[in-house]
Amino acid sequence: MIQRKQTIWLLLSIIFMVFSIYIPFGHQAHAAPTESAVVTIDMKANFNFILTIIVAVSIALAGFGIFLFKNRGLQKMICLLGFVSSIVLGIYEFILANNKADNYVLSFGIALPVGSALLFLMAWSGINADEKLIKSIDRLRD
Repeated sequence: MIQRKQTIWLLLSIIFMVFSIYIPFGHQAHAAPTESAVVTIDMKANFNFILTIIVAVSIALAGFGIFLFKNRGLQKMICLLGFVSSIVLGIYEFILANNKADNYVLSFGIALPVGSALLFLMAWSGINADEKLIKSIDRLRD
């Protein structure tokens, strides 16, 4: 059924990933060369092509995972791949942040991939619970 707990977790994961496109994961301040003003640059997931690809893969995995409710084994595999892609996204954002100048400040957006990874794990545990329930029902029938 599509009305299971893991569907909610996967939908929330999609929402977190979409927010990570629009919410900056850091700010970098630059002094303008001709003026005394300071220019800040927001670093978002669409800032870098690789970040954009990783976010798109995470969104696609969560979307496919929602509709694979009849194949729990594949759904678990997709949840684990989504978990890995979310962790890779968070690590890559952090590496980008550390490679920038000293005037770089992390923002709330850096936590979104971690939240998405946790939601993928929660969906995976929900799928495991469904499998255990079905196995116990099958044992009762035999």
